[in-house]
Amino acid sequence: FPNPASDEIMLDIPVQTDAPTQIMIYDITGKLLHTQVESLLEGNTLAKVNVQHLPSGLYVARVQNGTFTATERFVISK
Repeated sequence: FPNPASDEIMLDIPVQTDAPTQIMIYDITGKLLHTQVESLLEGNTLAKVNVQHLPSGLYVARVQNGTFTATERFVISK
């Protein structure tokens, strides 16, 4: 959230282990545009991702932590 976004998105991540959490942003064609690694504590944690360098459009955020993987679609509108 927010959706649509313009400068940043916040992802609510249920962190299962203290392992590094990878956040990847893809465009709708599946091209990887942004990768971010966060050191988050176990539990539900919000992670901020700067998306101001991306043009308007539909994107997919993929989050990986240990064996947990989730995807979420979001829109950038400028």
